Amino acid sequence: LTAEQIIIALEKFDQSICTVEFLEKLLENIPTPEEMTSIDAYEEGGGAEDHLAEPERYFRKISTVKGLKLKVQAYITLLKFP
Repeated sequence: LTAEQIIIALEKFDQSICTVEFLEKLLENIPTPEEMTSIDAYEEGGGAEDHLAEPERYFRKISTVKGLKLKVQAYITLLKFP
């Protein structure tokens, strides 16, 4: 899935995509504050987004989801304890 597809699935809580297994893997791959600081510093230093590697582009896009970590944790809980 692309970052855009993941974002849409999270916004809609699409349970055909947002399974416990998927969300747990996503939780493991949420960018850390240090990773985002590094990407921000690169861009603020004049680096172009299109020169970022694919993982950094993914981090940039997925980090736009408000409360991403809490949202994913809440969805996991909802799915485990209906």
